[in-house]
Amino acid sequence: RYDPDSGHDSGAEDTTVEAPPPYAFLTIGMGKILLSHGSALTSRDPNGCTVPLPPRIGICLDYEQGKVSFYDAVSFRELWECGVDCSGPVCPAFCFIGGGALHLQELVANKQERKVTIGNFAKLD
Repeated sequence: RYDPDSGHDSGAEDTTVEAPPPYAFLTIGMGKILLSHGSALTSRDPNGCTVPLPPRIGICLDYEQGKVSFYDAVSFRELWECGVDCSGPVCPAFCFIGGGALHLQELVANKQERKVTIGNFAKLD
């Protein structure tokens, strides 16, 4: 006779569960950025876990290397970097609690040149 607790795997319990997509989580609050314990960067904070919040933050996904970087978009100083699994789709997500603003802008290096012709003169933008 079959005992359900015998350890026999009939396959009836098998279900296809997709793992949630990988993510990088950056916590911002009270004018500071809270860095995770895995961060190699240091700050003036005695605990080494916060850095001042810059006026603008940039995000760079290096799909080939499997990492995402957060940087000061004014000085281009790196704030934090972590590895992400890019074997599947990578989708950005943002959450604001208590207010905030988001402006997405394509990296200037990725924009294609446009040729503008006025009369007989040609100009590249």
